[in-house]
Amino acid sequence: MHSKEEEKEESPPQTNQSEQGGPRKYWLQKQDTLQGIALKYKLNSREICTLNGLPPSTLSTTPHLLHTRPFILLPQTDKQIPPPPPDAEEREENRKRERAAKQFQFVTKEIDWGIAKAYVAISEVNDTDHEYAMKRKEMGQPVAGTSSTGKASGAVDLYMDDEEWEREQLKAGLKPRIRPIPFFKG
Repeated sequence: MHSKEEEKEESPPQTNQSEQGGPRKYWLQKQDTLQGIALKYKLNSREICTLNGLPPSTLSTTPHLLHTRPFILLPQTDKQIPPPPPDAEEREENRKRERAAKQFQFVTKEIDWGIAKAYVAISEVNDTDHEYAMKRKEMGQPVAGTSSTGKASGAVDLYMDDEEWEREQLKAGLKPRIRPIPFFKG
């Protein structure tokens, strides 16, 4: 009988898919085509299509479908695949924010793109604010950004809270007003 320490020593080290011979990420660039990538890395272009869930028409009639994603998976090859660009994570984060803002606009019927971006940004700040999340949890309200839609859900929650607050203020007889700026008297 082996002890737990011996079992740990015998087990192979954890490796990622590219080291085990599985598919590897290739970060797409503006000028890339599926045929070009297949030729460059000596791969079957149809195999790349099936691995990434792309229709075979991507090879000829609809090559623009390739650029609907930031990266594709390539089967194992002898040729070295370049590392991801330094700003890949930042671009992916920006895409997530943009999708969240679009979802926010769809759900709330808000037309103004600036408002959508602002609520998504506020939602991100609140997600990192642990005290805010705990307060909402104690009050029995959903914590922003914890549902399946993430950032968009948190932004929608904040928007609905603000809309409710505005309705309460109007019911109480408080109307929005802009205070005049006093002129400088000198």
